[in-house]
Amino acid sequence: MPTLTSLGAADLRQALLRFRDAVRAHQEELNRLNVYPVPDGDTGTNMALTLESVGAALKDSESMAEVCQAISRGSLMGARGNSGVILSQILRGLADECKELGQVEEIWWQSSFDKRRVEGWIVKPPGFDASKKYPLILEIHGGPFANYGLRFTSEIQLYAAAGNVVLYTNPRGSTGYGEEFGNLIHHDYPNHDYEDLISAVDAVIKRGYIDPKRLYVTGGSGGGVLTAWIVGHTDRFAAAVVAKPVINWYSWVLTADLPSFGTQYWFAGMPWDNQENYMKRSPVTYVGNVKTPTMVMTGEVDYRTPSSDAEQFYEALKLRKVPSVMVRVPDASHDISDKPSNMMAKIAYILGWFERYGASKATAN
Repeated sequence: MPTLTSLGAADLRQALLRFRDAVRAHQEELNRLNVYPVPDGDTGTNMALTLESVGAALKDSESMAEVCQAISRGSLMGARGNSGVILSQILRGLADECKELGQVEEIWWQSSFDKRRVEGWIVKPPGFDASKKYPLILEIHGGPFANYGLRFTSEIQLYAAAGNVVLYTNPRGSTGYGEEFGNLIHHDYPNHDYEDLISAVDAVIKRGYIDPKRLYVTGGSGGGVLTAWIVGHTDRFAAAVVAKPVINWYSWVLTADLPSFGTQYWFAGMPWDNQENYMKRSPVTYVGNVKTPTMVMTGEVDYRTPSSDAEQFYEALKLRKVPSVMVRVPDASHDISDKPSNMMAKIAYILGWFERYGASKATAN
């Protein structure tokens, strides 16, 4: 019997799809084909990769694109035996089949606040079928004086590879659109960037291939601020991941590594002299409205947006009995993804949280 490493990509594709089909067949068939030899790259010994294990991961896959999505989500890691070796061999064998990038499409829309035109991009999963309904992930950039663009982003592509449509945008305050656009958030952040983002989601839903009951939102730093702000102002999203956020501007100014930046550029003075405005712009003020299951993520040595802010939001959610978890990344600074292993873990946590609440699977229209 051939081994996984001896199969070409096309043959391996058929083998995996046969695995899936075998699970759907009668138990006698499953027993007859129960063991598929997989060589251990270190020892040369054979390990057993059961059809039941692989088939369980792929049983709902209807196409090769969906097989690739299952692999991207790590669904095969539950296979019995040396799962790390098994997964790496499957990924090598499927390299030509599963390396397709998501198609990126530019989109413009009008903000519901002031009809201002705002730019963003849609990334569709490989094997996209417009006749189906997909989950949508809204990804929000940090900064807030920064921007996204028509350039490769590994995290966004991996979200799409797992079967999601991804929307990433440049709401007001983003750079690259002139001084006036960038300064719209001067002493007014967060605020009407919310309408920019929600209007973007509505514009994509109107295209007909998004399931409006499976909307997800995430972002880091400034994107974490806006994600926390969003779930405090709407319950439209099925789940959220708030990464390295500012939750309480008053406490942030007194604990972060650039306090004067906040008191000069984001607020008109000291927090004790402007308490009302500081708290009006703080997501913690609106935590009493939050119903969305929320993951909070922070680096343990983040001095830009200290863990104490993330902890405030997490504790508040727990007090309100909102489904929530907190992920603390050891030895991680503000750039959680600085280490490749941290980037992998971050993506896995985000996709896992969203999948718990229904993401990563297209459904019939």
